[in-house]
Amino acid sequence: MWGDISERNRPENDIALFQFPENDDGTPLMYGLNRQPYMEAGIAIDNLFKFLRIDLVKRINYLDHPNVSEWGVRFKIRFVF
Repeated sequence: MWGDISERNRPENDIALFQFPENDDGTPLMYGLNRQPYMEAGIAIDNLFKFLRIDLVKRINYLDHPNVSEWGVRFKIRFVF
């Protein structure tokens, strides 16, 4: 993913805009992208029991934010015939 938030759409510049959520101590829970793309890599098992997909995902960059996990697991339920 690659993108940026323009100055007029940055939440810190206008309180009328959607504000990024924060912890009780003021630490942001959501961040905009900087000048580099967001990247992750993954491997999956698909069509497990004909309806389940499990992904193991590794975040490649943007690891310097607080409370960011380097690894994640995703589950997807869908019916494939």
